[in-house]
Amino acid sequence: MNSSRNTTCLKKTNGELATLYKNSFSNLDGAERSGKNCTQSRVELVQNFKSDLTEQVDMLCDMLENTIQEKDEIYSHLCDANEQLDCLRQKLDDARKEIECLQEQKNSLSTKIGNLNTEMERMSIEATRELEDQDEELCKSRRHLEKLNCNYNKATEELDEAMSKLQQQEQQLRCNQSELCASQENNRQLELKLESYRRGHRFSNEEFHCKEEEVRNLSSALQESERENCTIKQKLSDISRGGFN
Repeated sequence: MNSSRNTTCLKKTNGELATLYKNSFSNLDGAERSGKNCTQSRVELVQNFKSDLTEQVDMLCDMLENTIQEKDEIYSHLCDANEQLDCLRQKLDDARKEIECLQEQKNSLSTKIGNLNTEMERMSIEATRELEDQDEELCKSRRHLEKLNCNYNKATEELDEAMSKLQQQEQQLRCNQSELCASQENNRQLELKLESYRRGHRFSNEEFHCKEEEVRNLSSALQESERENCTIKQKLSDISRGGFN
């Protein structure tokens, strides 16, 4: 930039000097044609022209040195720029490779995400089906539980009724046992009397048979009561097992 401006200024100065000296030499030529001696002036003008040319040559040498220095600086900057450009190219290649690697990872992750989405949809469908099945099983369990509760309540009522009957049967059994004990005692007394009567030949056969028949009836009634009691206990046991199962 500076060299270009200096060159422009130098060209402008050279043009002005050339015009100036051309006019000066033309004036000297005119003066010599008119008879004047302009040798000394011409020599001075030539020396001045030489001095100006020498100064311009020095300026040109300085400009050349500056231009060479600027060229070296520009070359150094250019080398640095090339190194930076090579570094940037390497970074660009690395970035391009990294982008390709990231693109591959992205594609792989996209595939995995797709597979995961498919698996999640499948699991969601299966979970929905399992929930529906569980709801259905829960409804069945509730209905079964309601049925069991109903059966339990019914069994409880039957158990209460059976317990009441059992209590009545036990009470009747105790009464029958009391009667049996009384009958046995009476029978023992009768047997004693029979033995005594037989020894004394005072006991009538008809009275003996009546008492014996009475004892047999009481024994039958006691056995029947015991059978009914066993039946009620068995029924109570069956009801208890059926209700709690």
